[in-house]
Amino acid sequence: MTRLEAALEKLAVKATAGDTAAFRLLSTHMQAYQEPPESSPSSASELEAADQKVLSLIVRRFAGVRAGPEA
Repeated sequence: MTRLEAALEKLAVKATAGDTAAFRLLSTHMQAYQEPPESSPSSASELEAADQKVLSLIVRRFAGVRAGPEA
């Protein structure tokens, strides 16, 4: 494992634990280094139901983090 891979793995762990700064940094790196998809869904309806559920849970979790502990 390279140092870059180790650093990205550590960022992923922090991001999944709710660290929004780590999530933003990891997202930036993923966009920069990810190969463009061969074909992307033209609409959200093409995503699987499970993917939609995961995305909605992530959005709710990060919305709660921004709202603060009293929410």
